[in-house]
Amino acid sequence: MADPSFRSTYCCAIEDSCQDHQMFNCAKTGFYGTYLFPEATLNGNAVTVTYTMSSFSPYNVAVFQSTFTNLP
Repeated sequence: MADPSFRSTYCCAIEDSCQDHQMFNCAKTGFYGTYLFPEATLNGNAVTVTYTMSSFSPYNVAVFQSTFTNLP
């Protein structure tokens, strides 16, 4: 997980110091249970998907959306 944007938004340095959107201790956590929702949105040459992702430290479940562009 080297994406600086993800780390600055969702990671906290110490498990008990997570605030706002910071849900994961990214230096210590493991991710699991990533489940894709069946719906997807197609917009031109981009598709947006919604999924859940769980973490071990601290235990948390979050819903994310990702958009993939430049599709053929």
